[in-house]
Amino acid sequence: MELLRLKKLDLLVSVGCFVLLGYFAWQAERGTRGLTYNSELNTRVKKLGNDFDEIKSKRKVLEDKVAELRPNTIDPDLLDEMARKTLNYVSQRDVIVNISN
Repeated sequence: MELLRLKKLDLLVSVGCFVLLGYFAWQAERGTRGLTYNSELNTRVKKLGNDFDEIKSKRKVLEDKVAELRPNTIDPDLLDEMARKTLNYVSQRDVIVNISN
């Protein structure tokens, strides 16, 4: 009688261990922090890394444009030329050469 009771207890403990093992295996694969979540997280990290690189390159372009606008970096002759061209302004001492085909 006691031997039968021990076998039932062993069987119950074994089944309980297998159930726990199955639960932990399922959690490792599909749980909230499992392998599936980890692969989705890695994909998201790569996408955000690409977005970050794109934003850094856009920022670099904008920083270069801002650097050109600082007073100590503007070429006065180029500024004068661009202002005259934009405003369509000519000084009395300028020589205008009209090239037409």
